[in-house]
Order: sequence, then C-alpha cells, then structure tokens
Amino acid sequence: MNEYEAQNRGQQTVNIAEIVLQQSARLLETQAAAARAVMRTQARSFAALGGPDWSSLYTQENERQFSEFLKTSTEQAVSLMRQTNETVRQFQQIFNQLVSEQTNQLTAQIRTSAEEIGQRTQQVQQQVREASQQTAQQARSASEQALQGSGAEERARTKRPA
Repeated sequence: MNEYEAQNRGQQTVNIAEIVLQQSARLLETQAAAARAVMRTQARSFAALGGPDWSSLYTQENERQFSEFLKTSTEQAVSLMRQTNETVRQFQQIFNQLVSEQTNQLTAQIRTSAEEIGQRTQQVQQQVREASQQTAQQARSASEQALQGSGAEERARTKRPA
C-alpha cells in the first residue's frame, strides 16, 4: 500500500468517525428535545393538579443552550479528531522517512561489505594461485633434481667396471 492509499484510508476513517459523532450529537439533541417536551407536559399536568409549575425549567432558552452546548462539544471533538489524525499522519510520514533512510544506509553498508568481501576473495584467490604455482614450480624443480640425480647415478654405474 503506498502513502496515498494509506492517507486516503486514514482520511476515510476520520470522515466516518466525524459523521458518526455528528449524527450521534443530532440524535442526542433530538432525544433531549423529546424528553424536555415530555417533562414540560408532565410539569404542566402536575401544575394542573395543584402542584408548583416547573414547566419554566423546560423553556426554549434552555433547549437552545443545550443545543449550543452539544454543537460546541461536537465541533471540539471533531477538531480534536482532525488534529490527532494530522499528528498521526505526520508521525507516520516522519517514521517512514526514517525507516527509508536507515534502509538506504543499511543497504549501502551491505553493498560496501559485499564489495570488500569480493576484493578479499580475489586477493585470497590470487594468493592461492601464487602458492599453487610456487608449489608446482617447487615440485617440478624437485622432480628435475631427482631425475638428474638418478641419471647421474645411472651414468656412474655404467662407468664402473663390472
């Protein structure tokens, strides 16, 4: 997955979370409005039966304040989610750069080490060739000397009277 796809998925996740949060706030606001209407009705019924009138607790002003509170809270939560997403995105980008740089450095070190090993191998091969040539030369010289020595003995035997 490339960086664009990862960023796009992250953005989709945030968008879905924002939508869920905003819709949840709207649902809560609707449920609170319904609860206030029921409570206002109950308060008026209680007042009709001779109790104190508490329906003023459930006024439009209180409903507006609650709606503003929900709206502000939701906007702050969405803003916080966006900031968090941006921070995570920046962290991922920096982390990816760091991993990429370290991978490049490691690759360069491995390449350098491989080149050094190759050079050392060539040097060892050259030393082995030289040693084998020297050994072969020494073996030839020894065999020539042995042949010359046995030829001299043969001549000496043939010169001796029997």
